[in-house]
Amino acid sequence: MTDEEIVMKLIVPAGEAKARAIEAIAAARTGAFDRADELMAQADKAIVEAHEHQSEEIRRILNGGESDGVSLIMVHGQDHLMNAITTIDLAKQIVALVRERAV
Repeated sequence: MTDEEIVMKLIVPAGEAKARAIEAIAAARTGAFDRADELMAQADKAIVEAHEHQSEEIRRILNGGESDGVSLIMVHGQDHLMNAITTIDLAKQIVALVRERAV
């Protein structure tokens, strides 16, 4: 698998996760908490997928697989993954705060 293929396995689900988390915040702000919960569940599922691909690649390299070292494109993929994780963490807190204020 090329670096580009590996990175796309990180970027695509990470981007999906981040987008769903942002949508969940918007849904919560309108009082659509069931929809916000659904979107956060989708975000969690997507970020798990991205993280599994990352872990799979790390295990492959640790088990003697070839590696070209650190490339800019791999750093870019990791950046997307970490941004998505941070966005999800913050979105969970924001949705909870909006829910509390709505009561």
